[in-house]
Amino acid sequence: MKTRQMKNDSGLIVDSANPGRCAGYIFNFAGHGGFDPDGKVGEFTQAEIDRHNSLIAQAELKALIERGKGCLYLTNKTPTVINGRLQFGMYGDCEISQFAGGFKAAGRFHLGSHNMARTRYDDPR
Repeated sequence: MKTRQMKNDSGLIVDSANPGRCAGYIFNFAGHGGFDPDGKVGEFTQAEIDRHNSLIAQAELKALIERGKGCLYLTNKTPTVINGRLQFGMYGDCEISQFAGGFKAAGRFHLGSHNMARTRYDDPR
């Protein structure tokens, strides 16, 4: 796999060949280097990767607030059983975060009569 030429620019890992373009969230695989959604970004320390991911999360949260929409994830620490089915993140105390966990907040999610697929929970099927 070809490694892109990336450099650390004040905490943000950017593309040396394409100024103004930074890496996405980076996951570090010991012995293999760092990877973002576009492929290998090279060898960076875990501290550099953590700082980069933190800056990306801050920018993502700022954009979410400014635009009023974004993608967040709800997760429960313990599952809930509804009608004999295990449900995660569907009711009770939950944690709200984005994909890479760059920011987290506590929240409470209340169960309605439909799920995201518009299936009624009280449907006898």
